[in-house]
Amino acid sequence: GACQKIGVAVPWDLLETLLDRRLARAGGQGPRVLWSFAHAMLRESLERRAARRGRLARHHLGCARLFAEQSEIGSAERLGRHLLAGGDAQGAIEPLAAGADEHIRRGDLRVALGLLLDRDAALSAIGVSPGDPRWAQGWALCAFVETQRGRLDEALGWVRRVQAGARRSSWAPAL
Repeated sequence: GACQKIGVAVPWDLLETLLDRRLARAGGQGPRVLWSFAHAMLRESLERRAARRGRLARHHLGCARLFAEQSEIGSAERLGRHLLAGGDAQGAIEPLAAGADEHIRRGDLRVALGLLLDRDAALSAIGVSPGDPRWAQGWALCAFVETQRGRLDEALGWVRRVQAGARRSSWAPAL
């Protein structure tokens, strides 16, 4: 599906070889053959090759287009990560926040915190000013996550960031 989104046709004989050698798995229903890599090392090797040849960002954006059409749990996280890796930091901000929210609701707080930090990286990449309240929203969520994890010193550090941002800016934190 991601290949199709960026206009790359996977030759049938290549796919057949990957399936025969158990390097790929077929699945899904309908007229299209859906497949995925069976081994992470093969996928990672192809990713490194694409990066060396300057094609990795394009591949990430193809994956993002695929996940943008999905609404399953986890698709927001994957969309956000692919957009960020593909160079679309602006587009990644909301899906990363939605992915963090999904993980918070499921209790997977470590992953939620990672997504919130990726969201911060996206805000920074597009030059969002320190006075923008989106910073405080993310930091307040980081404080909540760390509190839930029982890491009160880290939570206090996030709260202090919110407070410092509020002092420098015109917004008031809603904690």
